[in-house]
Amino acid sequence: MLVPLRRGELDEFSARILPLDTNPELDGMYRMWNTSRGKFNNDLKVPNSAAAQERWQKDYFHGQLPNGAVASEHRTRMHLKPFKRERRTPGC
Repeated sequence: MLVPLRRGELDEFSARILPLDTNPELDGMYRMWNTSRGKFNNDLKVPNSAAAQERWQKDYFHGQLPNGAVASEHRTRMHLKPFKRERRTPGC
């Protein structure tokens, strides 16, 4: 897999690890997701349940947040330009 990055781009990042509860909105979203995920996994065991028919939660795939809102910049695929095959010039 190729992951093109500009040289030095990652050097610009400054990461921090904080407790989740320092961001109440994110903490609440995580708790909603965690509850939903647990219920879905339990419901998978029930034959003919909605979860068993769906087989997997598609919220992330559809860009849907735990509160039902849709992420503003969600993408499911990239539209990359194809590689161009170039021939070597004589003498190179």
